[in-house]
Amino acid sequence: MGPETFVFLIPLAGIGISALFLVGVYKLATRWLDRRGVGTSVPPEELERVHQQLAQLEDLPHRMLELEERLDFAERLLAQQRRDALPGGT
Repeated sequence: MGPETFVFLIPLAGIGISALFLVGVYKLATRWLDRRGVGTSVPPEELERVHQQLAQLEDLPHRMLELEERLDFAERLLAQQRRDALPGGT
């Protein structure tokens, strides 16, 4: 093994050490964020508001069907009035 072999090992060792360092920094940062409680709890008022909005969204398909039925009924009434207004209409 000549000096050329060690020249190629130096950058590989640097990359390995850098990777280990970054993993350590990542673990340290995640522990620090967990201790601070960032993103782990939601205030009860906010949670209640989200539940109310979800209930409203779940009611939308039923309301949409009801509106479609009313629109169909109104269209039928208007069509009937137009037919009756025409001369010779039945």
